[in-house]
Amino acid sequence: MKHLLEKIIQLLETHFEELRQERQETLLARNKDVWLDSDTVQRMLRVTDRTLFNYIKQGKLVSVKRGHVRYFQEASVLALMEKGR
Repeated sequence: MKHLLEKIIQLLETHFEELRQERQETLLARNKDVWLDSDTVQRMLRVTDRTLFNYIKQGKLVSVKRGHVRYFQEASVLALMEKGR
């Protein structure tokens, strides 16, 4: 009985360690891509809603829409700023 319990504890510890590593990898991956909302991007670029929409249509900015909010990759915004639009 004791041997069986030790084996179960060992399996649980292994499983939880794998879960911890997976969570840490997920957090690191999430931190690689920084997403900014439309208001922030407008202030950074000093542009209107319409200009921002045109940048999306022209492929100058990468964005995704979640619900009613559009988010932009920080890297694409910074690249656009460096290019001078």
